[in-house]
Amino acid sequence: ACEFKKYRPETVAKALDYGKAVHQLFAGIETEKDINDALFHAQSTGLLSQKETREIEKIILRLFKLELVKKWFGVGGKKYLERELIDENGKILRPDRVVISDDSSVSVIDYKTGNIGPEEIKKYTRQVMNYINAIKNTGYQNVKGFVLSIDAEKVIQINPD
Repeated sequence: ACEFKKYRPETVAKALDYGKAVHQLFAGIETEKDINDALFHAQSTGLLSQKETREIEKIILRLFKLELVKKWFGVGGKKYLERELIDENGKILRPDRVVISDDSSVSVIDYKTGNIGPEEIKKYTRQVMNYINAIKNTGYQNVKGFVLSIDAEKVIQINPD
């Protein structure tokens, strides 16, 4: 039960605004040391209110206790945030975060807000699998996909059907 939810209206438009705000916030966090600067920027530009900033900071700090999240936002490897990929059909894809570890394994992470039920999992699996396949087409073979559920504060590994 995330405290932040009670501060944001549950209308579709507001939920979309919240999702966009969270994506913008996370796009400013390359490593864990960037959290405070990203939160300050989000609040000073009006992306988040002071109250929302305090609540999302609590969520972020809890998320960063998860082992995979620590790894993705650690100092090692290469990180690509909101970078475009092109699939074999020429379609432009934009995963939220791609981390290439020092051993050349790749993690593709997509941030999601809101409730994630079975239908959303199907949709997100297709989306993340498209990212995985596009990265594999560049020569990387050890590629794993994940959804970072901000509101549920958990990592969901995406597996092919």
